[in-house]
Order: sequence, then structure tokens, then C-alpha cells
Amino acid sequence: MIGRVALRLIALLAVVPVLLGQIGRWHPLLDILNALLAPVLILLGLLLLLSLYRRDGWAGGVIAAGLAIGIFQLTDGQSGLPQTEAQQLRIVTLSTWHSNPHPAALGRAIETELPDIVLLQETNGSAARIADQILPEYFRIKSCPEQRCSEMILSRWPLQRITLPQPKSGKLPDLLAARIDAPFGPLQVINVHLPRPGRDAAIKFRDELVAVVRQLGDGRLIVAGDFNLGTGSFALAQFAHHAGLRRIEGFAPTYPANLSIPAFVAIDHMFVGSAWTGATCHRVDAGTSDHHGIACDLQ
Repeated sequence: MIGRVALRLIALLAVVPVLLGQIGRWHPLLDILNALLAPVLILLGLLLLLSLYRRDGWAGGVIAAGLAIGIFQLTDGQSGLPQTEAQQLRIVTLSTWHSNPHPAALGRAIETELPDIVLLQETNGSAARIADQILPEYFRIKSCPEQRCSEMILSRWPLQRITLPQPKSGKLPDLLAARIDAPFGPLQVINVHLPRPGRDAAIKFRDELVAVVRQLGDGRLIVAGDFNLGTGSFALAQFAHHAGLRRIEGFAPTYPANLSIPAFVAIDHMFVGSAWTGATCHRVDAGTSDHHGIACDLQ
């Protein structure tokens, strides 16, 4: 049985990642710790139960404070939408994984969702061989004229590529934008694959994504994909705030999906503009990718 001194030491050590993560407001490298916020909160919850069982108020107070900070942080930047059973469109985002060993499984995973719109990332890897066979009756655009392109957008309805302006500071992040002529009116989607935090280009590319979102400025806008930012990270909450969008998928761990352990990091996200009034989201089978996908029904 854990002694009182040992329990208090463990409580302090368990709260340290939450406290260090707070410094991530100013230091992007420490913000990376916030990607692990969900499993840390699970650990703190178990320790809180143990402290209550041991009637250790000091340890319980420290753990409860860490839990409160972490839960608030995990939900920050997500205004969400009311859940609705009325579906106007279903959109799926999925990172296909450059080294996917069995990319044919991607098509089966996507087709099962019966989507109206699909956003695919990392399609310049092994998935390039089957990308054109996924939902063959759908309209599609790629992020480059070659066969092996990093992103694709597929749509049940006609679509056309939106040419994004090149920033003066350099190239755009890995983005692909399209205008889709849906039966209920046109909408715009942006397919996103941002660099991992800590790289020099990460902050610059996020700022440029915000500028693109503001320039399009359409309430029917949908922005989704692999952000490489965990739910609970300050950078993700700041993006939602600066872009004027709402994140709607809740907490959906999508990575890693190719290991024997459950996915525990949520780095794939979906944001929407003000015109959308309801949403219901769920996680999509990985289809042998290293990411699970996300599917959202929007109204």
C-alpha cells in the first residue's frame, strides 16, 4: 500500500505536466506537453480516488487543483454546436499515412461512412496508388497536377479549386481549398496538414492559415485535417479564436492508430463557420493508417 509521503510525492509529480503545460502559452515547445493532457487527467482522476480512500486531504487538494486546471484547458477553445439528428451533409477527414502498409483498406473505411465530402492528407505516400479508386464516382481535386499529391478533396457534388494567395513571407502551409456546389447552396472547405509543433515553420504556417480563413470569410466554411496540435494545446485554442471558427469534434483521440495501444492524442480536428447550426461527430476506422479519421454530420 502506498504510504502518505509516497502518495503526496506521486501527486506532485503527476501535476507537474499540467503546470509545465501552462507555460506553453508562451513557449511552443512546452505546449507540446498538452497533447498528453487527456491521459494525465485520467491518471490524476485515479490518484484522486486513491487520496479520498486514504483520506489524505493534502494530496487530494493538489490533485483536484491539477484536475480543474487540466479539464478547463482541455475544453478551452471549443464552443461546439448542438447535436442534431437532421443531417445536411457528412464530411470525413483522414490522414492516410505515407507508409500505410495496406492502403486499399482506406477506401473501405471511407466508403462505410457514406460521406458527402472527404478530405485526405498524406496522399503522396503509399496511398497514391489507390487514391483515384476511392469513391470513383465522386468529383475530386488534388493539391498538385502530379499523381502523387499531398492532399485530396473528394465530393459527391461538383467542386472547383480555390486559388489561395501566396504570402509575401514565403510558401503557404500544406493547404487545399475548394468551393463545393451542394444542393442547399455553395460552401467552402479547406483541407489542412500543418507542420509538427516545434518546427520553425509551425507558428508561421498557423498564422498564414488564419489569414486564409479570414480572407475567405464565409459562414459556410469548413476547415479540417491533421493540425498536429493536441486538444488542450494553447496553439489550437488560439487558432480557433483568431480564425473566428468553432471546433466541433469534441475530444477524439486519433493518434497513434497503428499500435497495439489505444490512440490517446487528438491531433485531427474540424472547425466550422457561423452558418452551421448543428453537428454530430464520431471517430472513423483508421483503415491501416496511423491516424483515425473524423466524420461529422452538419446541419
